[in-house]
Formats: sequence, structure tokens, C-alpha cells
Amino acid sequence: MHRKGLAEVERDPDRRRALLRSGKIRSVDQWYVTEEAPEDLLALLELGVRPTCLDAAALHGLWIPMAVGVHAYRPRRVEAPPDAPRLRVRSQAQLLPDVRVDLLIGTNWVIECDSRRFHDDPTQYREDRRRGLTLSSRGYRVTRLTWEQVFLDWSRTSAMLLEMLRRRDHRRLLPVRAAG
Repeated sequence: MHRKGLAEVERDPDRRRALLRSGKIRSVDQWYVTEEAPEDLLALLELGVRPTCLDAAALHGLWIPMAVGVHAYRPRRVEAPPDAPRLRVRSQAQLLPDVRVDLLIGTNWVIECDSRRFHDDPTQYREDRRRGLTLSSRGYRVTRLTWEQVFLDWSRTSAMLLEMLRRRDHRRLLPVRAAG
């Protein structure tokens, strides 16, 4: 379980410390595991990697289709340059009843990360544009990034995003909409 969830499971901080001291649970990076945790899971967590769908299902004893290799996710850790502005970032932010976005930076900058796998379908492409237009009509600034920009050309992409941040557009207030 993620460290943020431990207080929900065991509310008493003294009891949580006792569980850690006794070895019944232990901390691995930002996760807590029980003494029964498999060694391969511990090895992944110690590398800062977490299992994804197939491997997580297998760890829980669920049936999985035959697959090759480890299916794991390593969160990207980005160090901000010293001169980068401080900002609030929300992931998977629900901005409207039918619109959830990948990232909301500040008050109004939406960043959507699109891969061909999930966004190349004509129906999904139209839906992405509908959502973008809806957000733009309400004062949000929408930036769409490709998988390649995020994973293959991050140095150039991040430089451009930082330039946009320095203009402070993400801190502009959204326009007030009339009721009705």
C-alpha cells in the first residue's frame, strides 16, 4: 500500500510504529508491505518501480493471459530548474462533469498526453477535440503532447513548457460564466 494510505488502515500512529518495529510491515521506498510480500515485488519497489496490470493481477493470484517479461511502471521524476516558478499541478483533474484532464497546471493550463494507441481512433480523436474546444471556450489553455514528445524528446519539450510557464499564463483567472 502507498504510504498515504497507511493512516487510513491504522489510525493510531503508535500502533503504526509498533507494526514497523515488529517487522509485520516494512517501508520500501514510498510503499508499505507485509512480511508475506514476494521477493520479486520487493525488488521492483526498491528500484522505484511498481507492478502494473498483469503483474499486479498475478501477485493477487488472479488468472492472467500468458505474457513475457515484467509489466512495471516507473514514475518519471522531474527536477525543476532552480529558476522554475513554483506551481500547483493536479493529475487526472475533473474540470467538468464530462471532462477529466491529464494535468492541470495552476488555474487554467491543461496538458493532455496523447499516444497513438489511445488517441488515434477517429472517434477518440473527435472526442479529444470536443473536450479541448469545450475547455478553451471556458478559458482553459489546452496543450496536447504526443507520446514521443514526452518520452523521446523530453529535453526539448520541457524547455518549451518551461518557457510557457515563465510567461505565467497558467495563473490567469478563468472568466466568470453567467448562470443559466
